Amino acid sequence: MKIKKETWIEVKDQNKLWISKVLNAGDEYVLPDNGVGKTVSFGNTDGVDVVIDGKIVTIISNNKKTNIKMDAFLNNH
Repeated sequence: MKIKKETWIEVKDQNKLWISKVLNAGDEYVLPDNGVGKTVSFGNTDGVDVVIDGKIVTIISNNKKTNIKMDAFLNNH
């Protein structure tokens, strides 16, 4: 994830909370285990680019910005 402007992100799986904090413009965060089994949430959806295999991927739909399961997007790339 590439952070474009201040935003809160949370990454978790069934066993662990990996991160829950505000990141600032210029920060980057790499999902553990390449994102497999991870669920992400964002406080500011236009403040972050999600990059999978070098491409920016839109993972927000119908204003859903919390508890987004990454597996659905990883299988398509």
